[in-house]
Amino acid sequence: MTHSKPGAAGPGTRILSFVKGHKKISVVIALFLGLTAFRLLTGQAAGPFPGRFGGPEAVYVELGQAEYGTMRDLGHYYGTLSAPSRFSLAPKVSGELREILVDIGDRLESGQVVAFLDDEEYQLARDRAYLAVTLAQAQLEEAQANLILATNDMNRQRNLSDKSVVAVSELEAAENRLRQAQARLDVAESQLASAKNQLLDADLRLSYTRVTAAWPSAPVAGPAASTGAPRSPEASEAAVAVAAPAASHSASAAAGGSRASAEGSPAIEEGSRASSGASAPAAGEADPASLPGLAASASGEGAGASAASSSDPAAEVSAGAASGKAAPAPSAGEGAGSSLRADPAEAGYRYVGARLADTGALVTALTPILDIVSLDPLLVVVDVIERDYPRIRVGMEASVRAEAYPGEAFRATVKRVAPVLSADSRQARVELEVPNPGLKLKPGMYAEAVFTFNVRENVWSVPADVPYRKFDGYVIFVADSATGTVSERRVELGLTEGGRVEIIGPEPIDGPVVMMGQHLLKDGQAYRVPGAEPVPAAGVKPTSGSRGPRGLSPS
Repeated sequence: MTHSKPGAAGPGTRILSFVKGHKKISVVIALFLGLTAFRLLTGQAAGPFPGRFGGPEAVYVELGQAEYGTMRDLGHYYGTLSAPSRFSLAPKVSGELREILVDIGDRLESGQVVAFLDDEEYQLARDRAYLAVTLAQAQLEEAQANLILATNDMNRQRNLSDKSVVAVSELEAAENRLRQAQARLDVAESQLASAKNQLLDADLRLSYTRVTAAWPSAPVAGPAASTGAPRSPEASEAAVAVAAPAASHSASAAAGGSRASAEGSPAIEEGSRASSGASAPAAGEADPASLPGLAASASGEGAGASAASSSDPAAEVSAGAASGKAAPAPSAGEGAGSSLRADPAEAGYRYVGARLADTGALVTALTPILDIVSLDPLLVVVDVIERDYPRIRVGMEASVRAEAYPGEAFRATVKRVAPVLSADSRQARVELEVPNPGLKLKPGMYAEAVFTFNVRENVWSVPADVPYRKFDGYVIFVADSATGTVSERRVELGLTEGGRVEIIGPEPIDGPVVMMGQHLLKDGQAYRVPGAEPVPAAGVKPTSGSRGPRGLSPS
């Protein structure tokens, strides 16, 4: 028997002394051993571990069902709704803004008067121009009378000279006076034409005091609807013969315009009749119509009076068509066979989007006072990436969604596709037209355009993160509840929609699919579902005393 020497410490004594000297280290070791034992007893060890029934290693996974149905290849792009027609309405002349007849949200027709400017100054300028026309008309009549006198005097001098009663010098003086009278007549005719043009200009500027909203979709009557085509002489003569102000809304201006119309028209027409020679010439006197200057004047005045006598609007429209003016374009949505149409009742209307000035403001020419927009149809502009660009074409249908109407989709049609891509973003501009018959959509709304590029029916799909990528392709794991194992299936990925991906494989998916934990699996691997009893592997019997998750014995 071996005896320790007196005073020598045994193994237990040495361990006890080490623990007493290293209390912190001892506590850490004890905690680690206790935690490891607890996890082993409760089945929470990470990673694969021996099954409860002594079978192959099992892995905790989450299972789910694959869906069988239709998959679509969609392109989602985001943009802003905008009005295809939008412009700022501004007066063409300066003045005080006397009255605004419309406000935000009001519907407008083409040619509708929306505001008035103070027209007193322009009415006075129009009256001065009318008086200048009257004066020029009187001077023309005087020049015509002098020409007739000079012509008769020359004829008499020629007869007397043939009879050798007067000297040749007196005949030459009479011919000179005739040429002077003819020249004065030419000057008077030019002055009258200039005065008439000034009157037309004054009438036009007076009409600009009525601010009119006009656009090409509908013809607009009056000077404000001028298309820029040159005015024909007949139209100029007719406008002067009428001699009425084109626009005057105040009481004094209206009275002045009526007075000028009542007094001016007869005066000019009477002057035209007087210049045409109402009485037959006496014997030996020249016929005024036979003189070159007077003949031209008479024919011009006659044409003016004739044009002035026609005030039928239908005749004016016919004259416009004869002059080569283009007919108004058809309204939006009139294309034959189109299932996406704007409301025809809204095609010719515009709406006041913003009011930029108030009554009483002193505005200058071309100062915007109203913002005019069209609401049906609307446009959505998106930037398409290079990958989807070849698949988008004009006429292709899409759906548009707005945040203001969740769950509701509006049909749209691709109207324009840019022929180039931006070198910076590699994107191309695409414009879609959205019919808006109910006017629910408004310009400025945030919109999502969804293109459907491809549709496949009767296909399997799973969440996009379920397929597990290996070095030679993608796989999924299908669970077999009878054996408690999974089978690995190699698949190909197809269309992607809403976070799901199409599964293309040689076999149908006939069981639950592993949704989480697939990176820990291999073909034939045993699996366990948290909270569910595991299935024992084939040929394995439960052992006594085995414990389930969290230390619970199987029931």
